[in-house]
Amino acid sequence: MLDMDHATNKNFTFVTGRRKYLLFTDITGYGEITPILSSLDEQNLLYMVYYFNEFSSNHDLKTYLSQQKMGTYIYASGNWNSIISFVKTAEKAGFTEEELQIKGIGERILRVFCSRCYAINVCKTSKEMVCQSCGQSLSVSNHYSRRYDAYLGYTILN
Repeated sequence: MLDMDHATNKNFTFVTGRRKYLLFTDITGYGEITPILSSLDEQNLLYMVYYFNEFSSNHDLKTYLSQQKMGTYIYASGNWNSIISFVKTAEKAGFTEEELQIKGIGERILRVFCSRCYAINVCKTSKEMVCQSCGQSLSVSNHYSRRYDAYLGYTILN
């Protein structure tokens, strides 16, 4: 899975020189993509805007993304559940971190890998947590494991 922190931006940055731009959003994220829409309009560039719910399934979305030509760039903004699902589908369709920017809205749920017992934990965005399996206090790092689709949780020594 793509590293969400790598592709996540506080504010979108307009990337020039692309063949086509695709913008994906939902009601919560539409306001975040309007500056990009303005830049694309000003420069008279080719773009398409889609709501996540326009595709009946992830398979339909993957099919559409797989048909895009090289040089396509993606901006996606919306609630974190929509963003995570979208990024997984975009990755399966062949897009990389360098070809997209995302912005999640609202509370984000993280998967955290315990370095003591190797369990995967689920937590809300925080710096520290307690492993649900072994009870060890963990410091949630910004190191992301693609293998485990989780952030690494390092043990806190008291």
